Amino acid sequence: MSKPAYRLTLGGTTLASAGVPAGGGDLISAAAGALAAGVAGAVGGSGPAAAPAPVAIRADADLASPAATLDVWLGSPAALSVAVGDPAKLELGYGTTLSAAFTGVVDRVEPDLTRLHVQACTGVTELFRLRVNQVYEHQTAGQIVADLSGLAGLATGTIQDGPDLPFYVVDDARSAYQHCRDLAERAGFDLFVNPDGELAFAAFDKAAPDHQFAYARDVLSLGVRATPAPVGRVEVWGESPASSEGAEAASWLVRDFTGSVGAAGSGVTLRVSDPAIRTKAAADASAGGRLAVLTRRATFGVAVVLGAPDVAVGDAVAFTGVPDDRLGGTFQAKRVTHHFSKSDGFTTRLELWGGAGGLGDLLGGLL
Repeated sequence: MSKPAYRLTLGGTTLASAGVPAGGGDLISAAAGALAAGVAGAVGGSGPAAAPAPVAIRADADLASPAATLDVWLGSPAALSVAVGDPAKLELGYGTTLSAAFTGVVDRVEPDLTRLHVQACTGVTELFRLRVNQVYEHQTAGQIVADLSGLAGLATGTIQDGPDLPFYVVDDARSAYQHCRDLAERAGFDLFVNPDGELAFAAFDKAAPDHQFAYARDVLSLGVRATPAPVGRVEVWGESPASSEGAEAASWLVRDFTGSVGAAGSGVTLRVSDPAIRTKAAADASAGGRLAVLTRRATFGVAVVLGAPDVAVGDAVAFTGVPDDRLGGTFQAKRVTHHFSKSDGFTTRLELWGGAGGLGDLLGGLL
């Protein structure tokens, strides 16, 4: 196996592992640059100043947290010029094959006598700063999220539609991020920023894994626990009689709403009142999405694997060859933390939620 490698860009400076082109060029260019530096040193020239090597790097993204973060610790605090607001990008991999692990901007610079700590955040912070007053008519939840992202200057990746919302009001009493988060909860979607710095708004419905890890080869530790889901049925009650009088019937009230209530599942019931829902189709979709999220989150696991640069938050992962079948199946990567350091090497820690198939019914106890 090739050696773990990184390429880190902070402002106008790019740091990279030995053999990795710092500027993203080919290996011939990198070798020529190294040879030129060596010749300059041999003949007494000063050559280019040595860039500080990172002591440790950590990239962390979590579906339950607003922004992904990048933390870098460098051993020479005075050797790097970096400021708040500078672009930051991290690529991780093996040999010369690297994958994007983080894209954002520098948020904090903390020097001390022996090292420099730099922290960067994804552009989702711009959604926190954005407060607007707008009314959306005949838009899907995804279209509203995409528009708010555009107003915040945040690029978008996968944006699914979600429920149709005849009327939706965005007010400046709350940030644009809070409105987007509410729309995600309403649809049963995930809201996160991917490693390329793009906002994603989508349901987790993958039956097949994006990544597989083999026991006794890739997996350093793995544990899963499952608890009963808190509810077995979700009902969504809208503001109007929904499809019985049409999506425009905002002022209509009826004695019996049961014919237009959206529902999914059976058993202990969670009832949700949602004035933005105006049709039975949207109510059914919202109920199904909410129930799927509650069911999957009843399963939680933690795994540590050999550095897996391609794994991103929201991906589907599976473990093969495990000694207990209850550790198999497909999970969602709820949190992904890449650690890269001289002392501990390259590892990836995964926090897991159940897969789209409802693994919580199959798993029992802490393993």
